[in-house]
Amino acid sequence: MVYTHSVPGRLLLSLMLPLSSVQGVDLAAVAATSPRPALCRAGSAPSQVWDAARLPALPHYCLAVARGYAALSREPRRALAWGERAAALGKKEWGANELRGRALARLGRFQPAYELLRPLRGSLLSATGSVHGLWAFARTAAVLGHHTEASEAFRSLISRAAFVHSLSNRQELFTEAGLALMHDAAISPAEAVAYLKRAEALPIPAVNAHVLMGALGLALYRDGRVFEANEIRRRAPSVWEFDSVPDPAYLTPADRAAVVAFLAMSNDAAIEKDAWQKFVRLAPQSRWREHAERRLSQLP
Repeated sequence: MVYTHSVPGRLLLSLMLPLSSVQGVDLAAVAATSPRPALCRAGSAPSQVWDAARLPALPHYCLAVARGYAALSREPRRALAWGERAAALGKKEWGANELRGRALARLGRFQPAYELLRPLRGSLLSATGSVHGLWAFARTAAVLGHHTEASEAFRSLISRAAFVHSLSNRQELFTEAGLALMHDAAISPAEAVAYLKRAEALPIPAVNAHVLMGALGLALYRDGRVFEANEIRRRAPSVWEFDSVPDPAYLTPADRAAVVAFLAMSNDAAIEKDAWQKFVRLAPQSRWREHAERRLSQLP
């Protein structure tokens, strides 16, 4: 289907506006956070409005992508529809896969999201890659069990955390990264502890505090730092918090079970035992399976 509405001149100009024309812009920061495809940015060929006239589909493509990104945070289904429209309008090499992948990830459709984002991995990991595109890839890789890829992506994200401007989003990133890195057998749980402590240290009330504190305590427990883990459990919200609020999108069923089991330790042996059994069943290949089974052997 061809999109036939005219493109407003002001919007087209804004899509193609040279970044250098805006005084005081940190070009590296803009490049890292801008979702605009390369062909919709000045400095790429075609880079001028009059060049776009020779490729009549290009301005419609750029408009569809712009509208898709505008809808992404609140209406991911609508964003996906705009992404599909952009893909239909564009040549294969133009690509609208980041937008489509991010929309699918927000909808919880992680396998198709991964299939769209995985080929973009190299560009997303580059210094000027899209931070939020990389985050979507990291999440899909983690949820699907591609732990090495997830770790690489989250480590890159942590190094660019300054581009995640909201402190609540930054807290979510550190929490999610800590949970994801615990699954990589090549990485010490101490690194996960460091990220989770950064999340806790941010000067805002904790969003999903039961997940953050539970994950931090779990990482300490897995790292053999039992005294610190017990102190975190003492300060953490009750395990019953999991029954009163929705789980965050990044929390897999296996991670949820492990966090619940940790929070229930010394408080409710029945809940703890059930949660560890659920973790073992959900993550039979986990590096932490034997760790969980040892704890189960100590329970009545």
